[in-house]
Amino acid sequence: MSFNKLFPVSREVFSYNALSKTLVTEISNFDSEFRFDQLYDDACDVGLAVPTRDGCGVVYFFVAGEVRDAEGDIGMWNLEPCTESVRKHPTVEGVKMIVFND
Repeated sequence: MSFNKLFPVSREVFSYNALSKTLVTEISNFDSEFRFDQLYDDACDVGLAVPTRDGCGVVYFFVAGEVRDAEGDIGMWNLEPCTESVRKHPTVEGVKMIVFND
């Protein structure tokens, strides 16, 4: 199984809490054309790609869950790094990502 080529989102749009190992942003911080893309050509997992801190690689995050309000609207997405990304970039193990739907 190999990753589809995703255009990485900028690291600049995220706040990072080192204590909780959490990246946080709002969906409006992404390009207006942004959407979560299919990660693999042979699976339905969706997510996004973020450049590594040193800029020498990309970490892929998958949508692990979403939180909806009483009306069924998505309030936020929870993402986690893909296993393959953790193997390649061990420092992302345990990192969480929250994208708020503002």
